[in-house]
Amino acid sequence: MINHNLFEKVKHEYISNSVCMGDFMADMNIGDYSLEDIFDTILALKVWADGDIFYRLLGTNDFSLDNLEKITINK
Repeated sequence: MINHNLFEKVKHEYISNSVCMGDFMADMNIGDYSLEDIFDTILALKVWADGDIFYRLLGTNDFSLDNLEKITINK
């Protein structure tokens, strides 16, 4: 479930800075971990527990297979 307060806080901080989301997530910490670490860990756990497969859309809103890149999760 999305924590809407956290979501809005991150959106506000992201909009206030001119960096890409990946860099922003890598720099923002929760406890001892960056958001990027937490995100990557969640993906790895979903792959491990449920066999989920994740894709990244490459610069378009066209969801055809030519525009999708399968994400490899490094454990």
